[in-house]
Amino acid sequence: MNNIPALISISNNTLNMIASWISGQATEVFLSTRIQSQATVAAQSRTIFLNPYICGLYDLILLSRLLRHRRMIGNLVDHEEEKKVPENQIIEWMKKEQKALDTMFPFIHRLPGVFHPGIELNLPDIIWKKLSLRSLTKEDLLSLNKGNLRGIHFQNIDILNHDSDLNLLMDCIQDGSLQPELLEGFPSMGIYTLPLRINAGEALPDYWETFSRRYFLQKTLQDIVSCHKKQLEGSDKGIRCKLHKSFGIYLDSSRLHHAAVAQKCGISMPVFKANNKNKLRLYNSNEHLGILALDINSLKKGGIQSPSVNIILLCLLAKMLDELKADFVVLAFRDQEFFYEREDSISFHYFHMPLILKDIDEPFDGRIWARFDWANKKAQSDSPGASCLPMLQLKTISEIIKKTTEKKYYRFFDLYYFGAKDVSDTYGYRNDDSIAKIAQESEKILSQMVEENHGEWSFTGYLPSLLKELADSQKFKYLSKLNLSKDI
Repeated sequence: MNNIPALISISNNTLNMIASWISGQATEVFLSTRIQSQATVAAQSRTIFLNPYICGLYDLILLSRLLRHRRMIGNLVDHEEEKKVPENQIIEWMKKEQKALDTMFPFIHRLPGVFHPGIELNLPDIIWKKLSLRSLTKEDLLSLNKGNLRGIHFQNIDILNHDSDLNLLMDCIQDGSLQPELLEGFPSMGIYTLPLRINAGEALPDYWETFSRRYFLQKTLQDIVSCHKKQLEGSDKGIRCKLHKSFGIYLDSSRLHHAAVAQKCGISMPVFKANNKNKLRLYNSNEHLGILALDINSLKKGGIQSPSVNIILLCLLAKMLDELKADFVVLAFRDQEFFYEREDSISFHYFHMPLILKDIDEPFDGRIWARFDWANKKAQSDSPGASCLPMLQLKTISEIIKKTTEKKYYRFFDLYYFGAKDVSDTYGYRNDDSIAKIAQESEKILSQMVEENHGEWSFTGYLPSLLKELADSQKFKYLSKLNLSKDI
């Protein structure tokens, strides 16, 4: 345990909070062993890259202070040729900020780090937006099978050598060094899971203010919040829970004559008192967990300036959960499928790529809305391999719920799942047997999810059309509840 670097033991949200507080501006921190120096500061996006096996907490604090010189950095670098800030200027800034930190925090020198005063090491790189990373190796890609490899989408940062990563990934798949996960019943489909993370910053487009004013500041949102809250409480008039039951130990003698008449009419009349007859089910935000999961490939075309109903619905649901003060996670999927031909066969591969737009402990601020905007823009870009396999996505949702409930107990669970894009029929995955297997596996995952988390569950959303038709016809208990119209 002592060998774990201090930075790795700190959550991403905590690192971002520390950096933002020290720098005085919204700052994101990324831990990576692929940067070419110990640390890099990308000034335009306010992003700090640290090698967690070299740098420490002192380095994070010092580099956050360097972002206070962001305007000067923009004046010094050549935005076209992307020249780095001169070393003598970096040394001057570092000495100034080291002295300031010693004054503010007299014992800060006790924190681990490589940029302490007097240590003879390389300086950090300070760039504007063009980041050069070392190329991936086969050893790096093999960690994909262990869940240790993550993809990152950056805004306002240009990765100069990302094409080599994709080429190496395809080579490893074709030569068999990267083994996929195989699904039972789908022997020719290889599954690769690649979690994603978004570096979106807090810069929102100009049209977002108009969008939010139209949909979030009017009576519509308040009506939705009020309606949902009343449903959770049971009634808008405060109707009590059931006063009587057909079984129990406390008999209500005042209802015996009603029972006699009801029997002659063939009607059952409960005559036992319920234990909770005087209790009201009031809304308590601490007891509710919301999971909003959307398949980016299934979103309709249309920008936020003139949005489709889908993006409005998703934004309203997220805002509703925030207004209700409930704990909630917003999860997105951008799955891709592809194939390649060998001499003797055709192999079909599926990249399952989940990304968290809002984690359970993140505040619902401009950074989250920027990620929503990113997801909406990705929905507009045509991708020939875009796909949606609900059983994989529901499995990821189940894992996130399990991880969340290990830290806190919840009585009420609201699952919103929106995925409507069918798996490609190029290789026969729309035949009846395949659809039946997908439906059965999806129902099994939902059933286990409910059994493992005792409480009241609510399901809302829509499914791929073929899967929805099968779920309705065979009356699956949970899958059929995701039955909103695909055209909503």
